[in-house]
Amino acid sequence: MRYFWYGPPGVSILSLGLTLGLAGGIPGTLGPAIAEPMPVPQPVPQPVLVDGVADQENQPAGPRVAQPGEFIPATVPAIVPSIVVGAAPAFVPVASQGEVVRTGDLTAVSTRLEDLVRRETVVAQARATVDDTERRQVPRNTSIFDRGIVPTPALVVPTNPSQVQLTGSQALSLQEALELAEINSKELDRARIAVRRARGEREEALAGFVPTVAVTGQYSFSDSADIRQSNIARLPGLGDSPTLTQPLSGAVQLSYNVYTSGLVESLVGASDRRLRAAEADLKRIRQGILLQVVNAYIDLQQADETVRIRRASVSAREKSLADTQALERAGVGTKFDVLQAEVQLSNARQQLLSDLNNQQVRQRALAQLLQFAPTVNLTAADKIVPREDWKTPLEETIVQAFRNRAELDVQRQLAESFVDRARAELARLGPQVTLTSSLDARDNLSNVGGVSFGYTLGARVAWQFLDGGVAAARVKQFEADRDTAVNRFEDLLTQIRLEVESSYSTLVSGRERIQTADKAVESASEALRLARLRLTAGVGTQLEVIRSEEDLTQAEVNRSTAIFDFNRARATLDRAVDGL
Repeated sequence: MRYFWYGPPGVSILSLGLTLGLAGGIPGTLGPAIAEPMPVPQPVPQPVLVDGVADQENQPAGPRVAQPGEFIPATVPAIVPSIVVGAAPAFVPVASQGEVVRTGDLTAVSTRLEDLVRRETVVAQARATVDDTERRQVPRNTSIFDRGIVPTPALVVPTNPSQVQLTGSQALSLQEALELAEINSKELDRARIAVRRARGEREEALAGFVPTVAVTGQYSFSDSADIRQSNIARLPGLGDSPTLTQPLSGAVQLSYNVYTSGLVESLVGASDRRLRAAEADLKRIRQGILLQVVNAYIDLQQADETVRIRRASVSAREKSLADTQALERAGVGTKFDVLQAEVQLSNARQQLLSDLNNQQVRQRALAQLLQFAPTVNLTAADKIVPREDWKTPLEETIVQAFRNRAELDVQRQLAESFVDRARAELARLGPQVTLTSSLDARDNLSNVGGVSFGYTLGARVAWQFLDGGVAAARVKQFEADRDTAVNRFEDLLTQIRLEVESSYSTLVSGRERIQTADKAVESASEALRLARLRLTAGVGTQLEVIRSEEDLTQAEVNRSTAIFDFNRARATLDRAVDGL
């Protein structure tokens, strides 16, 4: 189980329990830390008063009460929080006589705690899914005889419209989205399962170095009709043979592969390579999913910003229409100007409706990618700002990408595993030497005499000189698989270099585009202000105002597009060097 913590050093949140400790005042600034389990604080007992003075000898047992002018250490709760998810926390401050509680600091702490509880609620929704997954997983170091076979979980689908109806919205930061993606991603779960399966294959191959032991036992009860028939035909006085027999036997057999011509070593090497390839593929899938989340989050931010711009455009068009209608009523405007303003307002509303639909689609796409609760709509909580510039030169970035990319390691390990599997096929044609031994025990419960023991020692040599060309054909197949992996490796080198170069170029030009767009927005805003002043003074036209409004809207759209393209290019560069 993993816990995520964002709070100040003095605060610890574990699941839904919260403990607040103060030592010498309000905690410091927010900083990442790992939550440790802490006991829930108990209520501070009230002191015993005698004639208005605290009786030091008859104080109740429990935490020491703060004296005037004294702070209680962090191990003794100086503030007892009472927090309910969704409600503001309440505090019981301990202050000395004549000392005023710093309400401003308490308000800041309360605001921080409300944000922490909100974050904890978001992660707790995903944590329930992880708990259920962990309960279904098989412990790695337990015997199959102890754990049995894990049953298949119930596969159900919603059957009531109320189960899929949207009931609320949740603001989410990019960091929280990335954490939820790692927790909830089904594709990552499948990759982890593949790694677990590869570990099982490796353990199976390693078992070839270990001797095998088998225990057998047999018991039977027989009443022989043949013996009874012989007794009838036997001459009188010779005695009858017993017809009942109860043979009991058991054996312990041991077998050990002394020499396999390198078969076991090759199988172990191939399984080890496949395990490394599965682990590298898990890393590749993780980086790909995180990049998808970053791009989906940026798409949602862009949709939100576009809606904001369109709303501002509609408001500006409504104001222009109102001004134009006022000028027409005053006799200084024309009907043509009013019609133009109405057309521009209708066009702006059409664009707003289209962008609102795109915003809703982006919200649902992010929720689906994060496997979030299907009845909750997600909104972007981060501010829209350009990320930091990339400091590493292009050539070093390309080399770093070649060194870190998991895709290259996957193909490298697969190529080596195919070579090991080809060696294993050739080793099957070599001599195989096996030592065997057994210990036998036999008894007949129908006779008196006890148990007899015996043992067997032996060696078996097998050498297949001719298999009809099966091994040679399989070697050719594995060689073809190896060549395919090498071909993909070389293709990935070219692809990764192109990704780095294109993202780097987009990043460099994106910074210049942002600077140019900022100047364009500033100029368009000033042009719109002057166009409206000219229209009010009677020296301008409504057409100038309309064009100025369109120029401002387009400039704001261009600026937001430049920012989001810059952030996407930065995320792609992070992905190129496996840095997400």
